[in-house]
Amino acid sequence: MSTAKALAAVWGIPVVAVPTLEALAFVLKGHGSLVCPILNARKNEVYAAVYESMDGGPLTCLYGPAAIRPGELAERLREYDTPVTFLGDGIRESGPLLRERLGEKARFAPFSVVFPRGAPVAELGLIALQEGRGSDPADLKPDYVRVSEAEAAWLRKNRPLEVKEDSGCDIPENVP
Repeated sequence: MSTAKALAAVWGIPVVAVPTLEALAFVLKGHGSLVCPILNARKNEVYAAVYESMDGGPLTCLYGPAAIRPGELAERLREYDTPVTFLGDGIRESGPLLRERLGEKARFAPFSVVFPRGAPVAELGLIALQEGRGSDPADLKPDYVRVSEAEAAWLRKNRPLEVKEDSGCDIPENVP
């Protein structure tokens, strides 16, 4: 993202962000099933989203992106009557569980489309620009599905002190 922002700033042109999960799903657009890219998020979770594309139309995000346990993802996917094609590096670890829970509804893309490719990113970026969704490079920020460990630790350490509402005083609860 830094390179794209720098080049766009120098050239004075707008820039767009293309989500990784959407770029993965775009490869299977019009495939005839729901598409669910999953990336290993560690901590027994995957980053996942569920997309559909009917008759070659645009991708529509039905769920996510989210950090979710594979078993919970399978439960969500049971709501749909159509097969689901999984792709992404998360299928290596989560694929067996998804197949067990979803049975024949679970399909898996070939290894050749496991990782994001430049062409779908470029095409999605072009579509976004044509739709007027470009922005100033200085305004573009990454959109993380969950906060990093360092940020979570900082938030735990620096969160505002809690005040007991019925105490009648302003002494924070967690102060001895």
